[in-house]
Amino acid sequence: MKISVVIPARDEQGSVEQTVAAVTGALTAQQILHEIVVVDDGSTDETAACVQHATSLYPSVRLVTNPGPHGFGLAVRAGISQATGDVIAVLMADGSDSPEDLVRYYRKLEEGYDCAFGSRFIHGSKIIDYPVHKLAINRLANWFIRPRMISSQ
Repeated sequence: MKISVVIPARDEQGSVEQTVAAVTGALTAQQILHEIVVVDDGSTDETAACVQHATSLYPSVRLVTNPGPHGFGLAVRAGISQATGDVIAVLMADGSDSPEDLVRYYRKLEEGYDCAFGSRFIHGSKIIDYPVHKLAINRLANWFIRPRMISSQ
């Protein structure tokens, strides 16, 4: 089973090569057939050049350019449309997702599960260096959209 790892990237020149190297290393070490599809989503820095360099080091890496309109979801869609794997994972270009978790989720799919999800916010997870303001907004938004239990008396 081949996994396509889609990595949307916008102005990620400082981290995208390290992320690609870490993901490639983890999947290769576990002998998991893979491709990594990095989507440059309108970067104004050297993100595309960094990914091009990574393609020379890792044959499983491809650069896809999203000409626009831009945005995270649209970049993910552009990457998925170019993916050739049997399963797809979306990872962040900044290295905030663990390649080891990706391997664990892949193994769950091998066990026969239809999908596997990770979250920073489930019981037992660790939140490391996550911006406090972003965490507060995320938790507040989640609280507002969560279905409310209404008791009838």
